[in-house]
This record gives sequence, structure tokens and C-alpha cells, in this order.
Amino acid sequence: MSESQDFSDGNPQAVEIDPELLRRAARNHVSTPAIGMIFTGALSIFVMVCFSIVVTTNPDGYVDFVQGLGWANPDEVDLEEEALMKERLREAVSDGPRLWTLAISIIGSLIAIAGGICMKRLKARKFAICAGIVAMIPVFVPCCIGIVFGGWAIMVLLRDDVASVFENG
Repeated sequence: MSESQDFSDGNPQAVEIDPELLRRAARNHVSTPAIGMIFTGALSIFVMVCFSIVVTTNPDGYVDFVQGLGWANPDEVDLEEEALMKERLREAVSDGPRLWTLAISIIGSLIAIAGGICMKRLKARKFAICAGIVAMIPVFVPCCIGIVFGGWAIMVLLRDDVASVFENG
């Protein structure tokens, strides 16, 4: 038993725990999901930028790639239907939709990265929770990873011992 506990009258007294010990424990709890959120956000930005470069430099190659994923048997394709399908795919990856998709993904990725950094520093708990929610939205390219690390981050941030460290600074 600790020397700071006195059970002589039958009632335990509150035990004072070192705040630095609580901070270290909370930092250990948030470290892995925080790194995961930072990694997920950085990977998403990298993949989206690479995807945009590929589509911008060779849109017809991308259209041929998507079409070759098994949409139709090449022996049974009507040439007019194929041309229409290619035109629709070109429109889908044109500048407008591609830029919106890129912007939304990068903004979400930056929020996930900032939330992970806040978690590592034990600052802005509410923002970090929001960033965990954003990481779970399947806007990111590695959305399965975002679901895992975002959910894990939320679970850790909702723990009472971790929340108290964030609130007490």
C-alpha cells in the first residue's frame, strides 16, 4: 500500500497521483492512433496528388484503364456505346469534378493530420475528436485505414483519464 493512504478509520482517503505520470500515461494512450491519423492523412494526400497527375497527363489512358476493369467483354462491345462510355468517363475525370474531389480529400487529410498532431501534443481534444470523425469518412483514398485509426482515436480521446489530462493542460 502507498504511504499516502490512511485506512485507520475505515475510510480510504483520496490518493494524489503525480500529474506528470498521468500526462505520460495519456501520451502513451494517444500516441499510436495519433501517428495513424497523421499517416492516413499524408498517404491520402500523396495518393490523390499522384492520381491527379496521372489523370491530367494521360486522361485517355485512365479511361482505357477504368474501362478495362471488366465492364464489358471486348468481343461484344458496340463501338458507339464504347465511345459514349469513354466520353462519360472523360467528363467524370475532367477538371471540375477532379479538382473538387482533390480539394475535399486534401482538406479532410489536413484535418486528420492536424488532429493527430493535436493528440500527440495533448491539446485541443474536441478538435482531435472531430478529426477522428473526419478520418472515418470515406472521402480519403485509404478510407479503411482512416476508419481504424479515426475510431481508435475517438475511443482513446473519450477515456476519462485521457480527457482529464487534455482539460488540465
